[in-house]
Amino acid sequence: MTLSFQLIPSEVADTLTWSEKLETILTTALGGYLLVFVVLALIWGILELFHLAFAGKKAPASPVKQEAVPAPAAEEAFEPAATATNEEEIVAAIMAAISAYTDKPASSFRVVSFRKTSCASHIERKL
Repeated sequence: MTLSFQLIPSEVADTLTWSEKLETILTTALGGYLLVFVVLALIWGILELFHLAFAGKKAPASPVKQEAVPAPAAEEAFEPAATATNEEEIVAAIMAAISAYTDKPASSFRVVSFRKTSCASHIERKL
């Protein structure tokens, strides 16, 4: 059993000319497109109303006071980043952080060296 849909039933189609058939088809198609866009506009309007109704005003953030931190003395300025005893732990932590940040398994890359930088923006540019 085959179900089929005819835009113009065969009883009526036999009495219509080609231009009348084309007019019926185009009118139906344009009406369908118009209906779709009207429904989309209504959905958009409803979402905008929800946005206006439920979007709470955020309280202004209080300025964070930063205390001046004295610069380290010349003797304290140089400290080795890692000693031989905990270097493997640091490499493992760095690999875990990179793996979590990039969503790739830790076995897909290798940490060759590491050093302390002045800002975190270097990470964004190199990845």
